[in-house]
Amino acid sequence: ESASCSAAVEPSIEALPQIRGAVGISGIYDLVAIDADFPSYRDMFLQFAFGPFSPDAYRQASPTNMQPDVPVSSIPRWLLLHSPNDTLVNLRQSSDFQKHLQNLGVSQVRLDTSLSGGHFDDVLGVGAGEDEDQLLRILVDFLLQVQ
Repeated sequence: ESASCSAAVEPSIEALPQIRGAVGISGIYDLVAIDADFPSYRDMFLQFAFGPFSPDAYRQASPTNMQPDVPVSSIPRWLLLHSPNDTLVNLRQSSDFQKHLQNLGVSQVRLDTSLSGGHFDDVLGVGAGEDEDQLLRILVDFLLQVQ
């Protein structure tokens, strides 16, 4: 059993009015699913990062399964970015998290799959040139919408 799996980051009720949006980029939102889809990840990093494998503990620690104490639906906009060319984290992670947020009552959850790089390429490429700045353009557009 791992204590590290049960820690969750949740904003306080007082902070919620200040949060206008949230962004996730190629995230791992379901530890059980990533373990099933990529079995080699368990020994490579999952157990190191989240403790010994336990389906119940991993499920409890996964954002896709969390039932937060604060109303996540009060965060008006969510942007999930995921490149279809990401070979390290599959698109299922982001699409399942989008469905979870919608089931929690979040009305504006956008899953953007227009990035073209691998898992780290789009983030590391910001500022490297016109084609590489697609991520920056998407983020600036989102920030302008939530201001």
